[in-house]
Amino acid sequence: MLRKSLMTSAGVLIASAACNAAGAQSLDYDVMTELFGEAVTNSATGKPQRASEVPAAMVIITQEDIQRLPERDIPGILRHYAGVDMARWTAGAQDVGIRGYNQPLSPRLLVLIDGRQVYLDHFGYTAWRTLPVQLSEIQQIELIKGPQSALYGFNAVSGVVNIITKDPLKHDTSFNVTANTTFEGTDEVNAVLSYNMNDKIGIRLSAGVGQEKEYGYNNTYLNDADNFFATYSYDAAEDIQLSGTMNFQFAPNTTGMIELSHAHVNQMDMQPNFFTANARYRLFSARGRVESDTDWGLISASLYRNTGTLTSVGSSFAVADPEYIQPSKNTVTVFQLQDLFQVGTSNTFRIGFEWRSNVLESSPDPRNGDTQYKVLSLSGMWDRAITPTLRSTVAVRVDRLDLERTGTVDDIYWFTAADFDREITEPSYNLGLVWNKGEMGIFRANASRGVQTPSLSEFGLTQLTGSPTAVSILDAGNPLIKPTIVQNYEIGWDRALKTLADMRLSVFYQKSEDLKSFLSYHPTLNPPDAPEVSTRFDNVGESSAWGIELDLSGDAPFNLDWGINYTYEKVNDDLVGVFGVFDRPYYTPGQVVRNRYTGFEDSTPNHKVNARVNWTKDNWHLGVFGNYVDEVTYPDRWLISNGRTYDTDVSAYLALSFRADYRVNDHLALNVIGRNVNFGNDGVRTNRATREESSIWAGISADF
Repeated sequence: MLRKSLMTSAGVLIASAACNAAGAQSLDYDVMTELFGEAVTNSATGKPQRASEVPAAMVIITQEDIQRLPERDIPGILRHYAGVDMARWTAGAQDVGIRGYNQPLSPRLLVLIDGRQVYLDHFGYTAWRTLPVQLSEIQQIELIKGPQSALYGFNAVSGVVNIITKDPLKHDTSFNVTANTTFEGTDEVNAVLSYNMNDKIGIRLSAGVGQEKEYGYNNTYLNDADNFFATYSYDAAEDIQLSGTMNFQFAPNTTGMIELSHAHVNQMDMQPNFFTANARYRLFSARGRVESDTDWGLISASLYRNTGTLTSVGSSFAVADPEYIQPSKNTVTVFQLQDLFQVGTSNTFRIGFEWRSNVLESSPDPRNGDTQYKVLSLSGMWDRAITPTLRSTVAVRVDRLDLERTGTVDDIYWFTAADFDREITEPSYNLGLVWNKGEMGIFRANASRGVQTPSLSEFGLTQLTGSPTAVSILDAGNPLIKPTIVQNYEIGWDRALKTLADMRLSVFYQKSEDLKSFLSYHPTLNPPDAPEVSTRFDNVGESSAWGIELDLSGDAPFNLDWGINYTYEKVNDDLVGVFGVFDRPYYTPGQVVRNRYTGFEDSTPNHKVNARVNWTKDNWHLGVFGNYVDEVTYPDRWLISNGRTYDTDVSAYLALSFRADYRVNDHLALNVIGRNVNFGNDGVRTNRATREESSIWAGISADF
């Protein structure tokens, strides 16, 4: 029979937890974690469940974990976990990849804050420094590996990072101020106020401001006179984030939320062609959500709107007037409706509907028209307890995308308006089994299909850059480009090795078809009477990867705890050049020349190791951390005139970091963080363009 409601009072939560039913957004993480002795989540299937029951490779990073790591941003936190590739290109620009395939402006990882997308649709990536969230207001960070399109839609093809913030209705009134500084010219201050007015209204306000000195540059091919950095570079990455959330309890079974946020960031970005750009982000979001526990299940509705402008002046525009570059404006509007309900005690179902509108204006001349699409999505999930020890999960989703372009298509563009009148319909799925064998551990098996839809820029932004008297460059999309399809298969095993350690092992295989690439300059794409040099996107073939992730952690005598994880991954590309030109040796024997910027076989490290040791006693904590990353090879453009790229090697490196904390009293804590302390002032080359330097942070945190 249909269960009448999924009530979220403490008593019903205890009863519901046995059969895995609770309010998805109403989940009290603190109560449930204490009750079960492990983290809880609803990010893997859309329903609340213990971490041990999740049918996917998932890591839950708690607030306690965040406070122990030697990091001041979320990409830095993520780099300490198995299967994560983190590239810190500049002081402000980072990219995070899951299980390889990381690249500048990485498009494969979907990032959310409390379920709201902060992934930028205009180009398809996450600008991490723009996230309107402070570390002290985070409840937990949920990292889900592998395609998750059946729950989250397109672009969640390598995984999902869902940042869960603290619910002010479920926490006492508090005020936290944190300040950090370095001798190198890096400073940040942030504050979080959580105000529980009564049992009906809770408010959280947060603000952060900071700057971080830019890294040293490592551009071997440009001399000082031609070096873009000498003319257009920022001295530091600068950011301001503001956020406000109000949670309501309308009735015993109905809650609501209103959220506003803003980010103002200036930083150096790394572009897909491995040149940097001055980037100015101005982002705003507004969101409302209501959730009600009814006779028909837990029904939730959410509406949000993300609006952003990006002004980007790249190194290829060194001869242009930067004032001529106008911002690109992207507006995303999303409505979501979901019902989560039970049938009997063994079956939980979720049905969902989503409508999305995504618009990108052309720049600098809006008369070039807007590229836009609308998406209708239907999804469903069935979680079944087959036996007391065996569970299955089936999730499916279908997305229908309708592409269009308004305005006049310029004569120099090689596509017509009719090419933009296009429909794409793609299914995705996640299948999972979890088998709890008691002392033998927990076994997982899953298969999934993810869909990475082209971004608006890849579809058709036409951006003429440069001044009328300078060299013009046409950054153009391709309305005929295909989505990338990712198939993933995985098995996992979690087991406690007696009293020695906890082990987590995952083995996976995935295949990506119709990979997309940003193409280098090519002066002959346009009609003969069009003088513009052009860049564009296209599909360049397929790639497969397999890998192993092993994580061990445990406690030791003398108040010590430790952890070590190892990742092996092997990528095999089957890619071709475009316009009929294949990769080939050129000039230097054995050197590969490409006319595209995609190639993951060499740019994905085969081996990564992360290790940590923590000591805690009374008011003191000391942690030592190591991160080893194997050697990689990045494409590196050398001759702009022939539109080809060349390879640049980056040696393997070991980064050593530490963190020391002392809690003076219940209200005041001090810390010193050393990040990459063995890199020195000259820095170590961890990527193609810059040298990452060591930094020592001194911080103070006050709670009231």
